[in-house]
Amino acid sequence: TLYIIAGEEKLQRVREGELKELMAKAAESGDAMDAQKANDLAAQCDRFEKKLHDLKLTRQVSMQMAPQIRLLQNNDSLLVERIQSTISNTLPLWKNQMV
Repeated sequence: TLYIIAGEEKLQRVREGELKELMAKAAESGDAMDAQKANDLAAQCDRFEKKLHDLKLTRQVSMQMAPQIRLLQNNDSLLVERIQSTISNTLPLWKNQMV
């Protein structure tokens, strides 16, 4: 969550600060290189925004899977307890029957 918030803040700062400055400079100078720099930064911002969106989706999926994981962990614990019970109780009885 902290990474998402930090990313959103940084994206907002870049779009409102550096990107606006580059676009104004490109419009003012009419230089193709300045326009390309502004376009490159805008594309970087778009890619970063998509990465933030993917991070939000990943967080949501993990939150939705948490109950399923907990259920599997509980089932595994029950299975371990049953196996330990079998080893502790059934095997000694079986040994006594064999002797």
